Amino acid sequence: MSAALGLPTFLSDRDLQTATARLLSIECRELWRRQRPLIERHGGGLHLAVDALLEGGVPDSSKVRHWCSVSKEVLRANGQGRDPEPWATSHLLIDSLAPERAFILHTLRLVEALVAAMIDDAQLAAPLSLDLGVAAPSGWDLGRSGALLAGGIGRPPTLRLDATGLTLDEGGPLLEHRTPSGRLLRVDARYRYAPPVLVSGPTSMQMPVHDRGLREPYTASAIIVRDPAVAQSWAPVLERACALARAADPALLDASVRYSSEVLPLYKGLGQGFGSASNEAVLGFVYLPAIHTPLDVAECLVHEAMHQKLFRLESVVPLFEADSPKGESFYSPWRNDSRPLGMVLHGCYVFTFVVHLWLRWAELAPPELSSTTAAHHTAMRRVSEVLAGLKLLREYARMTATGARLLDELTHTCQGLLDRVVIDDTARAELNRRLEAHRQSHLGRSLCSGPSIF
Repeated sequence: MSAALGLPTFLSDRDLQTATARLLSIECRELWRRQRPLIERHGGGLHLAVDALLEGGVPDSSKVRHWCSVSKEVLRANGQGRDPEPWATSHLLIDSLAPERAFILHTLRLVEALVAAMIDDAQLAAPLSLDLGVAAPSGWDLGRSGALLAGGIGRPPTLRLDATGLTLDEGGPLLEHRTPSGRLLRVDARYRYAPPVLVSGPTSMQMPVHDRGLREPYTASAIIVRDPAVAQSWAPVLERACALARAADPALLDASVRYSSEVLPLYKGLGQGFGSASNEAVLGFVYLPAIHTPLDVAECLVHEAMHQKLFRLESVVPLFEADSPKGESFYSPWRNDSRPLGMVLHGCYVFTFVVHLWLRWAELAPPELSSTTAAHHTAMRRVSEVLAGLKLLREYARMTATGARLLDELTHTCQGLLDRVVIDDTARAELNRRLEAHRQSHLGRSLCSGPSIF
C-alpha cells in the first residue's frame, strides 16, 4: 500500500506553485512600479539596476515575499497619513539621516533578494553589470550563498553577476569567498563573510538567521534563535526530523520542503510549551521549535508546510462563498479561543497529515517512538478533532464547489485513517470525553456543532 497522502488530489503541487509564483511576480512588479518614481528622483540610478534585475524574472522566495509585504504596509501607511507598523521597518539598519535613505534601503532589500536568487543560477543568460548609484548598506544577506557583514555604510557599488558568481565592487581591494554551492563571491575587503546555516542530508533547507527581515521578532510566536552557531547546533535534530518524515511518506516530505525550504528555530524556555508558526504574508519559511524530540519537530514541519500549501491554494481559488460567515466566533477543536471558519479549515487540513504521520510511525516504530500504542493514541485524538472540525464546517460554512470538494476529500481520508486506528475501548471513551468537555467549554461563547462520538 502506498503511504503517500496528497491533498487535494484535484490540483498538483507543481501547478499550485506555478500559479502562485506568477501571482507573486505580478504583485512584485506592481509594487515596484508604485515606488519607482521616488527612487528615480533620489536613488542615483538605483531604479535602473532594479529594472535590469527584474528583467531576469521574479523568484518565488521568502525574501521577495517579505519585500512585497513591507512595501504594501509602507504604501498603505503613507496613503493613510500614518507611520508604518513596527514589523515593517524595524529590520532596516538606518545608516544615514537623509530622508530618502529608508526607501533606498528598502529598495536595496529587493536588489538583495533578486541577486541572492541569481547567484546560483548557472544558466544565467549573459553576464550582468549594474552600478547601484547609492551608498552600500552595512550588510547583504545572500540566502543560501551566505551573508556579507560590514561595520557601516560603504561607497556606491558595482554588481557583476555571471555564471561563476557575484562581484561586489566598491572600488577597494576585493576578497574572494566560495559559497557552499561552489560559486564565487568577490567582495570589497570591508565585508566579513558569514556562511549560511544549511541543513545537510537529502533535504535542501536553510536557516536564514542572517536575514534581518525574516528573523523580525514582531511576527514570531516565541524568541527567534538568531545566533548561527546555536542554530547550527540544532540542525542535526531537524535533519533527523526530516529523515523520520521521509520514512513515513517521501512525497509528503518533498512537498513540505518545497513549500517551506527555510526554517527559523524558536527558543523554548522554562515553563513554556513549544509551538510552530507560519507567516501567511511571507510564505516560504516557517518557525519550528528548537527542541530535541525529532518526531515532534517532524510533525511541526509537515504541519506548517501544509498551512503554507493551503494559504497558496486560497490565494488562487476561493474555498468559501462571499456570504459565508467570517467572524472569529466558532468552536475550534484545537484551541480555547474562538476562531474564524477559515482557520478551522486550516486545522482540519494540516492535522489530517499529522494523523497520517503518526499512523505511519506506528507501523515503522522508529527508535524515537515511545510505543505504537502512544502513536495510535495521538492519531485517534487528532483524527477525532479533525472530524469534529469538519462537522462544524458543514453546519456553518458556505463553501464554493472547490471548497466542498476539499471537505469531501478530507472527510473520506479521515474516515479511512480512523479505521486504521487501534485503540482500546477505555482509551477511546476517555478521548471522546475530553473532546466533548472541550466543546462544552466553548458553549455560550462560540458557535458550536453538536456532540461527536468516535
